[in-house]
Amino acid sequence: PPRSTLFPYTTLFRSPWTPNKVRLTSSFCSMATKGNTMKYYYVLLLTLLIVSCNSNQQKSSSSNKETPQLSTAQDSVPEGWYNETLTPYTGKDKAEKNMISQMNTYNQALLRGDINNASLYIYPDVIKYCKKYYPELSDRAIIQTLYKDMSEMYHTLKTTYDEKGIDYNIIVSNITNRVADKEYIIITFEVVGVLTQGEKCIHDNPETNIGVSHNKGKNWTFLALTDDVPNILRMRFDEEIINKIMNY
Repeated sequence: PPRSTLFPYTTLFRSPWTPNKVRLTSSFCSMATKGNTMKYYYVLLLTLLIVSCNSNQQKSSSSNKETPQLSTAQDSVPEGWYNETLTPYTGKDKAEKNMISQMNTYNQALLRGDINNASLYIYPDVIKYCKKYYPELSDRAIIQTLYKDMSEMYHTLKTTYDEKGIDYNIIVSNITNRVADKEYIIITFEVVGVLTQGEKCIHDNPETNIGVSHNKGKNWTFLALTDDVPNILRMRFDEEIINKIMNY
C-alpha cells in the first residue's frame, strides 16, 4: 500500500469534489490495511514477472510443466519489495495478541472479498467522520461502495497467487506505540505484505496503522495512519491523548 494514493472511487462521489472531500476519500480508502493502489500494482507486476519468467522457461522445455517459481533475486523484485524472511510480531500480552488476531481476521476477510465481515473492524468514528461530508448516505452505502473495488482487487490477486502456488499474506511486523486512556488502549503498529513459496520469501515496506480497543484490549477496530487521523481521533479523545498517539 506510496502513502495516501487516491483510489478511483468515482461511482460514489459524482458531484464536484472539494479538496477536503478528496482528502477524506483518500483517508477512508486507506482505512483498509495495505489499501493503496500503487503498491498492489507492484504486486500485480510481480505476478507478471513470475509468469513471464516461467513462460520463457516452459518454451525451452515444453514437455515439463512445472509450478511457477517465485523469483527472489533482488534485481528481479519490484521497487519497494525485499527478499528476506520476516517474523510476524506475536504480542507481549493478551491485549496485543487479541489485536493481532483480529487484524489478521480483518485482512483475511478482505482477501476473501468478504466486505461484511471486514467492515466489522472499521474504527466507527471513521464512518461518522465521512457522514459529516456525505450525510445523505447510509453507513452501509459508504462501506459497500468504498470497499467494493478494493476487496475485489485483494481477492483477485490472492486467487492468482494461490493458483501459482504462491502464498500472499499481510502480517503485523512491529508495534511502535501504545497509549492507554481509561478503558481505551490505542496501539500504533506496522504491517507488511509477504509473498512466500517454499523457503523463498519477499516482502514490501511497512505501513503504519492504528488499532483502538474500547474495552481494555478485548475487541479492536482499525484505521490507517493518514492526515485525517488526528481529526478523527478528536471525536473521542482529548489533545493530550492524541499527542501521545501521534508522537507529537
